[in-house]
Amino acid sequence: MTDEMEGLEEITEIETHEEWALRRKREAMKVSRPQAVHALRQAGLIPAIEAYMGAASDLERDAWENAVIFSRLSPPVQSMAAALGISDAQLDALFEAAAQVAI
Repeated sequence: MTDEMEGLEEITEIETHEEWALRRKREAMKVSRPQAVHALRQAGLIPAIEAYMGAASDLERDAWENAVIFSRLSPPVQSMAAALGISDAQLDALFEAAAQVAI
């Protein structure tokens, strides 16, 4: 096999335009702590988050307690959403709602 053919063995996933646009939209989703807390309170999720934080690692708890800005694609946000059973669409909606909160 030639060197040119070796690279063909590894198949990489190619994003569709829609997937790319969604990823770019999510990368831009960033809200302040007050915006996030307000949206979470409105969604009735504060008790679930407090329970989650009670069992969370020190690192997760520190990330939650000390965050000034929450990014939609950050690992702590992704982990918490997964643990709470929040879907990608629901998480998008939470960030969109939070972004509407005027501070």
